[in-house]
Formats: sequence, C-alpha cells, structure tokens
Amino acid sequence: MASFRFQGIGKTILYVFLISVLAALPVIFFLVSLAASALSGFDQSLKKDFPDFQIANGELQSRVKNPVEVKRGSYMFVFDSTGAYGQKEMEEKQNAVGLLKNQFVLVTGGQSQSYTYNLAGNVNLTKEDVAGFADQVSAMKPLIIGILSVIVYLFSSASKFIEVTILALIGLLFKNAAGKRMNFKQLWVISAYAVTLSTLFFAITGVLQIHVISAALVNWAIHLIMLFLSLKEVPGKPAGKKQA
Repeated sequence: MASFRFQGIGKTILYVFLISVLAALPVIFFLVSLAASALSGFDQSLKKDFPDFQIANGELQSRVKNPVEVKRGSYMFVFDSTGAYGQKEMEEKQNAVGLLKNQFVLVTGGQSQSYTYNLAGNVNLTKEDVAGFADQVSAMKPLIIGILSVIVYLFSSASKFIEVTILALIGLLFKNAAGKRMNFKQLWVISAYAVTLSTLFFAITGVLQIHVISAALVNWAIHLIMLFLSLKEVPGKPAGKKQA
C-alpha cells in the first residue's frame, strides 16, 4: 500500500466512496429485511388477526376486552384498545408494531418510535381505512427501501471520510517518529487503503449477523496495524536532515 501514496487524491476519494458501499451493506441488508417483515406482517395481521375497530377522537376503539398479540417472522404485532400496553411494554419485545390505545408504535432493536393518532387531526378511521393505507405503503415499499438505503449510504460515506482523516492524523505521529518523507496528502491516501481490510471484515460479519466483541476497538486496531505496516515500507529521510 505504501506505493499508493503517489496516487491522485481524486482517485482515492472515489475509492473511499466505493468502500463506503461495503460499510453500508450490513445496515442496508438489515433495513431491507426488517422493512419487508414489518410491512408484510402488519398487513397480514391487520386483515386476518386484528378485530374490527375505529380510531376516533385520538383513540383506538373496539369491542375486544384483551390485547391481541401475533408473531410473524421477526416481528410481534400488537393490537390493544384497552390501554394495557405502552412504549415500555412494546420496547421489551425488541421488534414490534403496535396499534395501541392512543398511539401507533414501531420498535426496532428495542428502540421505539411512537405517533399519536391525533397528529392527523380529529379523524375517524375504520379498519378498512387503515388496511387501505397499509396497502398503499406496501406498494411504495421499494421506494421507501431505496430512500432509506441512500440515507444509510450517505451516512456511511461521511463516517468513512472522517475515519480516514482521523487515521491520517494519527499517521502524522507515526511518520514524525519514524522520520518518513511524507506529506499529509500521502498519509490520507495510504489511510484510505488501510481501512479496507477492517471494512471488508465487518461487512462480512454484519451480513452474516456475527457479533464481534469490542467491535470499535477491533476496527481501529486493524486500521492502525495496516497503517503502521504500510509506513514501514516508506523510505526514511536521508541522514543529516531534520525531521518535519
């Protein structure tokens, strides 16, 4: 990788954008799986498992006396017009969708987002109305997943550029200590290639859903080792010259 230090900065920036795709793959894969499971599961539960209901005056109303729970795939779908469930109870289920007494709740990985029914104003919706809306959202699933994927990729790219820049700054310390003839641009280029191995490793473990203990420490340890090995191959300063 040491020989890459003379590569143009434009080509290196393009390379960082490309490896950002690898970094984003596990999250995108996770989002696609969850979105498909949540949307299709909610649609089925709404039509087959949930009782007739209406949403009026900001409340879910039905004749059932007990909450309804249905497990589909990795998601739990809850119907509760009794008020027994709240956000805390939904979060305990890790992945869940709930039509609750006063709110709609979506939980992913134990983190919830809630939306009160009165956000849409004083509306009156029946089960058929909600089912029709769910069908429209399901039809837009490819668009929704596409937008989410773009957002994830942009965030991944920004994170990767920051990561490379921090590694290059650390490389300045290595360079000065070892007396290497390099400028910051060359360090940035080498750092961009030094993050490749770790990015590939975590992309594979992420897609396979393999948990890596102390992932952040492992990530930076690999970065630093790759950078150090690369800098070792760079010629030192001629004898008699002061270090920069």
